[in-house]
Amino acid sequence: MTWIRQEDVGMPGIISSMSINPKMMEVVRKLNQAVSFGASELTRVQEESIAVAVHVLHDYTTADLDPQTRGMLDFAVKLTKEPTEMREADVITLRELGLSDEQILSVVGITCLFNFMNRLADGLGVDIGAERQQAMDGWVTGPARDQDWLWVFKGERV
Repeated sequence: MTWIRQEDVGMPGIISSMSINPKMMEVVRKLNQAVSFGASELTRVQEESIAVAVHVLHDYTTADLDPQTRGMLDFAVKLTKEPTEMREADVITLRELGLSDEQILSVVGITCLFNFMNRLADGLGVDIGAERQQAMDGWVTGPARDQDWLWVFKGERV
């Protein structure tokens, strides 16, 4: 359900919210496929961790994460919450943690993509609450399913 008219296209709410503009819907769908869902230079767990962390309602800071993953998520959250405070030093930190420039580009791309998707949902009134569990069940796959912190939302396990 959104605040604007939408067609039933059998896709998740955020994608369906663009159904009255098929060109936009297709471009955003292709962008999702090009930037994430296994297409980046990161592992699927890393992609999913960034996507969850930029929602900022998931507290990754108490999770038992390796330094590289924690640094990557710190970078993604800073880019989300304080984009004008980003500096070259932030990229250097990621390099020092072992990320390649291609992986750093993937971190930025995935962070931007999910911030875009969040703003789209917020701006159109997409109710993702009801779809959230179904989406998480289908989206969080493989080794990411074993990351307990990904399943805690606003302090409660989903």
